[in-house]
Order: sequence, then C-alpha cells, then structure tokens
Amino acid sequence: MSSPRNDEKSVPGGKISVSFHSGYKGEETPRAVFIEGREFPIEEVLERKRILNRASGRVFDLFVCRIAGKKVNIKADPSGAWEMSPPPVLSSLEKEQSPPGS
Repeated sequence: MSSPRNDEKSVPGGKISVSFHSGYKGEETPRAVFIEGREFPIEEVLERKRILNRASGRVFDLFVCRIAGKKVNIKADPSGAWEMSPPPVLSSLEKEQSPPGS
C-alpha cells in the first residue's frame, strides 16, 4: 500500500511529497515523487543503504533512485521525515515532462 510520507515540503522546485510502499517485511521503499501535485514514478531504486549518523546516533535509509532518467537521493528516517537531493534536478523533471507548448 502506497501513501505519502509526511506533509509536502516547499523547495526551490515547488511543493514536493514522496510516496512509499511498505513491503511484506515492513520495509518502506519510495515509489513516486509528487511535484505540485504531478506524479513522477520512481523508475528504479538503484541502491539502498542503512546509515548510522555517528554524531547524532540516528539511523536513516538512503535510497538512490532514477526518476525520468535522473539520479535522485531520498533520505528517510524512522520518524517519517525525509529529504531529497538535489532539488534542482526535480524542477528540471517537471520541465522535461511538461506538455508541448506549455
């Protein structure tokens, strides 16, 4: 079952949210990014790493994904918070998938 995680975030490319899918082991995987309400499916999860931030002691998952042929990093922690980088790539996705003449 997919559901957006957390509220939308405002970034230079607009409002963004991420939809995750929970698998049979309860591990969540990102499935789509929504920019200003438009869906951009994640074509492929290229890499997944569980990382321990030694300074804070917090653990998070780092997903390296392909969206519209571009690499995007999504960092998610167990609290439900997430971050995405690089934001300029996301605004370029929206331009690439805009209908002709817009």
